[in-house]
Amino acid sequence: MKRWPIVTAAVVGAAIGFLSSMYVGMAIGLATSLTTAATVVVLIVCPVMFFAFLLRFPWWLVPILNGMFYGGVVFVIAKWRNTRMKSQVSRS
Repeated sequence: MKRWPIVTAAVVGAAIGFLSSMYVGMAIGLATSLTTAATVVVLIVCPVMFFAFLLRFPWWLVPILNGMFYGGVVFVIAKWRNTRMKSQVSRS
């Protein structure tokens, strides 16, 4: 199993988490609200943002937790694919 997809996903997740928290923080700082479409996009690309709001996480944890989430998802997918490939090879 290669490590670079997991590391890449974690870095991309952290970058997306950082940009999402900065975008939401900017909207809060300017005393404006996000449009409905922007809110949906932020919650899709940064699902940790919703839990940070509910559980009152500090905002600086959002990029770290989002990176861990993205890296974990890619790790599970890679493990699943690796196990599936091995089981298909052993069948033939």
